Amino acid sequence: MNKNCHLTHPRIIYLALLIVAGIVFFIFNLGTTLKGDDLEFLYTTSGEGLKKVQSLPECLNAIANQYHETNGRMANFLARLLCCMVDKSIFNIINALVFMLFLHVITRWIAHKNSPFVLALTLLFVLVLIPFPGETMLWITGATNYMWNVAFTLALLLFVRHRTDKPLTWKEGILLVPAAIITGQMGEIVTLPTLAAMFFYIILNKRYNDARLWLVLVAYAVGVALILVTPALWNRASNELHGGSPLVMIIGTARRYAAFIVPALAIVALVIVPFFKRPFKAHFSNIIVLSFIFSTLFLIALNDPRKDRLYFYAAILAFIILASYLYQWLRNRHKLLAIGTALLTLVCIYPAFKANSAIRSYLAFHNQVEHDINATGPDCVLRTYQFPQNRWVAVAHYDSESFSTYNHIYRLYYNKKQILFLRDEAFEQYQKANFLEGAEPARITSSAPDIIDKLYVIPRGSFSIIPIKPENVLNGAMFLKFDLRPGDNRLTRGTAKQYALQGSLKEHNRLSFYHLTHQGNTYLMIPAVEDDVSTLSIPVNKDGKATQVTIQCNIDSIK
Repeated sequence: MNKNCHLTHPRIIYLALLIVAGIVFFIFNLGTTLKGDDLEFLYTTSGEGLKKVQSLPECLNAIANQYHETNGRMANFLARLLCCMVDKSIFNIINALVFMLFLHVITRWIAHKNSPFVLALTLLFVLVLIPFPGETMLWITGATNYMWNVAFTLALLLFVRHRTDKPLTWKEGILLVPAAIITGQMGEIVTLPTLAAMFFYIILNKRYNDARLWLVLVAYAVGVALILVTPALWNRASNELHGGSPLVMIIGTARRYAAFIVPALAIVALVIVPFFKRPFKAHFSNIIVLSFIFSTLFLIALNDPRKDRLYFYAAILAFIILASYLYQWLRNRHKLLAIGTALLTLVCIYPAFKANSAIRSYLAFHNQVEHDINATGPDCVLRTYQFPQNRWVAVAHYDSESFSTYNHIYRLYYNKKQILFLRDEAFEQYQKANFLEGAEPARITSSAPDIIDKLYVIPRGSFSIIPIKPENVLNGAMFLKFDLRPGDNRLTRGTAKQYALQGSLKEHNRLSFYHLTHQGNTYLMIPAVEDDVSTLSIPVNKDGKATQVTIQCNIDSIK
């Protein structure tokens, strides 16, 4: 009887904790709103521009376009399906279930069984330390790219680990191949380092190779390849990635690791703790260690320390490594495990309460913004909205200067002729009867004077103005190229400082801009053109096709 109680009680406690964690996470999802990328997935390109997806065939066609135009991630395809074909309330339930899977597979990797202590420890890690859960676990597009990606990959590897001593059945093999392909295609931030880890595990274990791991490796590699062969991925990488000094890149990545504590400690643990109980290369669980190493190398190569969410997988792998050491020390100390489970569960209450408070505060903020939008007429021009940064909140970007990509999506979603969120200086300019009041014409030479022939500079202003015909405006992602005079570099809001630290700042600058309509006239709002600018390259619409207009500038110093 006592033996049965000893076996049953931990299972009941484990299941109860897992269900409670799922309910809490479901409540978090209830307060999480749609973000710009989610809204963008509601629409697809057509002959008339963008139109809302109304059916499954249209959604599948949008996914096919996305594969060729954006990237080949299965995570984004799932996000589009969820946004277009499933109500947000249904996503809340699905996401809570994936979160429970996420907690479960991490627990199983650490304890090799359903341990209430490890589950409570993992939940505390999520609530306190995991990178930016608002973007990586709650936001639809972010959750599929990060939490779902990690949960599916760890679950696949866990299945293989459990079957290393048993022959794989025919039915399991049939199911495993498509599952591995889909999982491998989820997203390169997780799957590429994992693929490298599996490959090197096989290289290190030539005597221990088995068909199961080879089967997963090949199928998983096919999924990763479906992402990497997408031409759009490389086009995006050429625009967004920045080279620099390898040493500076390593230091920059280490600084971000230090911000999350656990990965930094994991690096120390990997150096200090020897693998003296069993050979490193012979134990399948060391795929986690190899994945952590390759994930770190991937982040160094990526060299984009501005986004906390990129460190999500590395932080989880580091947590698994450290928690495994801790559990190995405690696993036979049953009283300590029981006390630890109770204490960890109690400690989780406060950060969960704080997280829910932040999410609810943002929900009230979001509702106020939507009220203000709906209270305006067809020409909706408002001041920018800002919400205090919080790791549990993935904000919608209500700032047209920095996030012009969403202007067109907001316009469609809220059914407005235009919708803009202007900073104070631009908003005050918009309030004037004459939008060009106080602006001075600049001397320019345009490659297409029939489209752009004037540029106005506001002395000591933060923006310049280009008159343009409405039919020449290009909707969607709005970025222009600034070529500066030798020795000058300019980027917005701390980005220049970061790139300079990395040694990757160049004369060529890619900056955001947007357009607005005022008194029936249309203007492009671009970053301030000063005497450091030699050339501008601006994307416009000409005869239904995107083209670049090049402007040679001759701007005198403005005091």
